[in-house]
Amino acid sequence: MMATKHPFEENPRQWLVQQAQTHNLTYLLAHTDDGVIWGKVNDQGQLITSADVFADLAIPLRAVTVQQLRLFGKDGELLLWKNDDGFQDRLLTDSTAQTNEVEDEAYLLWGQGKKTENGFTWMEEGAQGFYHAVPLSIGQNQEVRLTIRHYIQFDSNGQAHIALSRLVSLDAA
Repeated sequence: MMATKHPFEENPRQWLVQQAQTHNLTYLLAHTDDGVIWGKVNDQGQLITSADVFADLAIPLRAVTVQQLRLFGKDGELLLWKNDDGFQDRLLTDSTAQTNEVEDEAYLLWGQGKKTENGFTWMEEGAQGFYHAVPLSIGQNQEVRLTIRHYIQFDSNGQAHIALSRLVSLDAA
């Protein structure tokens, strides 16, 4: 018996835009066989990826190469991942996390802004050779901060642990 294809496989951009609009999500971070892809769903309901802006430097979004991706915003995160059974997904919001204890943590991304086009900034970290294009317009040599929300739960002994985490926002540091 053949497994049913996930709607993402049929039309990745359409499915992602639909999810973004339904759940009020803005940013895309995809890890693929080829590398990292950033994206943003704009006010016109279009998904713009780093490859759409920097076609000669960034890699395209293709369902066949996606390992996992996160579509996120202040209201929640949709996580999509590939396993032996195909694609799976889950939506995590503050109301579905089953805890009121949260802690936000900010991380600086590798690299500094080198050039900005159409709302994306090409980031490079020369010593390590890392590069990516984030969906933000920032100044040259400016850095980017990614905020992650951790959902804290307590066991029967009162010990706290991080039960789940999700991406929340992306902004200039």
